[in-house]
Amino acid sequence: MSSPEQPAHPLPLSKAEKQLARNLTQLLRHGKPRKLTSLRPDGFVSLAEVQTVPAFATLTVPLAHAIVAEDNKQRFALRHEGSEVASVADGTNVAGWWMRANQGHTLTGLDPEQLLKRIEDSSQLPCVVHGTYLAAWPTIRTLGLSRMKRNHVHFASGLPGGVGPKVISGMRASAEVLVYVDAAKAMQLGVVFFVSENGVILTPGVGPQGTVPPEAFAQVIDAATGTDLLLQDGSSALASMPAGAAEEASELPEGDANSASEVATGNIIGNKRKGKGNGNRNGKGMGKGKGDLLNLISRKGKGKGGGSKGGKGRKGSWPEFLGQPGDAAVKAIAAAAPGLKVMKVPEGSMVTMDHRLDRVRVYVGSDGKVTRPPHLG
Repeated sequence: MSSPEQPAHPLPLSKAEKQLARNLTQLLRHGKPRKLTSLRPDGFVSLAEVQTVPAFATLTVPLAHAIVAEDNKQRFALRHEGSEVASVADGTNVAGWWMRANQGHTLTGLDPEQLLKRIEDSSQLPCVVHGTYLAAWPTIRTLGLSRMKRNHVHFASGLPGGVGPKVISGMRASAEVLVYVDAAKAMQLGVVFFVSENGVILTPGVGPQGTVPPEAFAQVIDAATGTDLLLQDGSSALASMPAGAAEEASELPEGDANSASEVATGNIIGNKRKGKGNGNRNGKGMGKGKGDLLNLISRKGKGKGGGSKGGKGRKGSWPEFLGQPGDAAVKAIAAAAPGLKVMKVPEGSMVTMDHRLDRVRVYVGSDGKVTRPPHLG
């Protein structure tokens, strides 16, 4: 296998070339407008066959290289196989060139063992988080996360823009609900995890619907308020509920906002959120400002009903510290939120079950690193 150098294609891509790149995801992930006969179990297809699809007749080797290089989510891989080296100056000789999408497939005939890297030990997955939307949560809390029409449920290893390893794909920036999965518990339930070349954590799930059961959920955080929805909903009872299919929201294109993200109310805990009028989470009023939790969400809108007055909120959760040193997390949270009682707690310790909005517990493992997203409570 070799990777001969090709003539450079001008960057940035033109509008038409960016559209061609978007169309490539449909072709390589979903076989649209048609499935290619050269598709291999590792996801690669012949670039020569790609050119036979009318919409991709202009896809030269240099342009393919440019698409791979400019894609900020690293959705594609391109490689040359065989002894022949393309020598045509304009790069139109596609012999030996193969291309694939790194993840997100609905195509059949793929082998995850060849396409992805299997995770053998849960310690390799200190953070497994799935971003979704409030509208989908009632189904997810009962039936679990489902792969839906895709081959896998998608997870990220952290939050976009958060502390720790850079997360470039696996979660939309518009996510309203953050579902944290206990990898060890999930693997005990039969869930198999893989990681794609661009760092997305993937699983085909278990059962006929391909789900990650609710029993494997560690925390489910409302990204705007920091509320743990498992605690709020009394969802500890989820362990007795069946696993099944879940969320249509997972099929939204990356970056699309769900209409639910346009609703805000006055009196809720959030980050840089201001409200006025008669409002609580179910009350009448108006809330406006920035839900600036790691730059994930910006909301404004109206709510209906009666209740107490709204007011200025504050950040209620710090998922960016997951996997980081506990002492550093305690200091950073205390410095950012004066007045809160921030304490380090060894994982497995006995604690009181009362819920307090002036306290943050930072749970740490035997290595001193944070084991779950710290939050008010």
